[in-house]
Amino acid sequence: MTMAVNSLKLAVKRWRDTTSQKGESVSDPDLVRFASIGEALQWAGSLDDHWSQHYKRQEHRTTSTCCNQTLEGLRFARNRVVHDLIITASGHDGMMFPLVFPLCFGHYEWRPARDLPLPTDGPGSGKEGERQKDAYENCWQGEDVERTLDALVSHFEELSRLK
Repeated sequence: MTMAVNSLKLAVKRWRDTTSQKGESVSDPDLVRFASIGEALQWAGSLDDHWSQHYKRQEHRTTSTCCNQTLEGLRFARNRVVHDLIITASGHDGMMFPLVFPLCFGHYEWRPARDLPLPTDGPGSGKEGERQKDAYENCWQGEDVERTLDALVSHFEELSRLK
């Protein structure tokens, strides 16, 4: 479990590096951002799947840093990136508050759900997809990507300590 949580943290670090000044040295930063966000969402989704399968109760979906809706939104975002190859985050100029160092003069937000269509069949379609889309709209769209990823990391770190 610790290795999977650390893998999520590594993917989030890769995301941070490509969205900060460090990403300027990358030949195709858009590609690296797409890959790193997909990797982070995949690790977080895999951790949620693990907890769902090994602990049949749903208590694992609520901790001090995360709630069931955030995890349903995770599934929506992950499915759009991994299965549909849709870019789920968009860059925005300006600073986010509170200020966090090192300062970054731009940030990424989760795109509106209306821009991320549900598939007609397969993972994330039908009623399940609608439920996930509603959760994404409530907890993810328009939110800062890093804050969401940090909340997911904290959630799974907390769960791994409880085990």
